[in-house]
Amino acid sequence: MIEKNLPIKWSCETRANLVDEELIKKLKEAGCDDISIGVESGSDETLEKIKKGINKDQIKKAFEIIKKFGIKTSAFVMIGFPWENKDDMLNTINFAKSLKPDRIIFSIVTPYPGTELYEYCLQAFPGKIPKNTTWEEFFHQSGKIVLPEMSKEDFYETIEKLEKEILIYMFKKRILDYSFISLKLKEFLKNPKKFFSQIKHIF
Repeated sequence: MIEKNLPIKWSCETRANLVDEELIKKLKEAGCDDISIGVESGSDETLEKIKKGINKDQIKKAFEIIKKFGIKTSAFVMIGFPWENKDDMLNTINFAKSLKPDRIIFSIVTPYPGTELYEYCLQAFPGKIPKNTTWEEFFHQSGKIVLPEMSKEDFYETIEKLEKEILIYMFKKRILDYSFISLKLKEFLKNPKKFFSQIKHIF
């Protein structure tokens, strides 16, 4: 791609422990303008429990290197591990925000059958996972199984609070992004009605 000087922009996903300056420099030269990394948690203990194979220091370093080359970043995080409480969930979001990514995308932990997490939950929370569960309705945003030691009301209230925090963070990030403002201005001038429709949808 570099040799042919292809005029395209593209994005990718990678792991924090694979990031180094030589690699990111090459990606930048090849047209990469957006990289997503699985942060998952703001706790080294949780990262170890889920066998992620990385720690918070490695994650911080990876984001610093990517930003050094002017590439946008996304942080994937996971909320609702069975051993977590409200403070743990908030710490994960705060850690993600401290990395200053352009986007934070969070998933709700779901113990899929056949995984170690599923077996862990069966033993640690007997009766919490109902029998004859319709698993095709479950995905990483459904949040239908509440595993942490809190009520459903508390869990969903916490999720809603964290969603708002992320939205506010990204809204502020976009406001300071001049390229984003320029793009939206062009959209407004081209089609004001559609632009205001999008704004209404966001709010």
